[in-house]
Amino acid sequence: MRKLLLTNLLAVAIISTVDESINSRYSKKKNRKLELELERRRSAGALSVDDISSDVIIQQEATVISRKIQQMRRDALDME
Repeated sequence: MRKLLLTNLLAVAIISTVDESINSRYSKKKNRKLELELERRRSAGALSVDDISSDVIIQQEATVISRKIQQMRRDALDME
């Protein structure tokens, strides 16, 4: 399940549009949604410590990938 979630997050990061990647509001909004969902699940008592750790790791990996894609796109635009 977690691998599938990570795979889905990677796919979303890779196929996001140039506008979404360059626009920092998109990344902030996406991260905020993940944080709110995580907080909602925590407050409902639905997550164990392992689940929370896994969610944080997945979120961090998705953020790193998103930033790398943004930088690659900025670099590509600079080359034009």
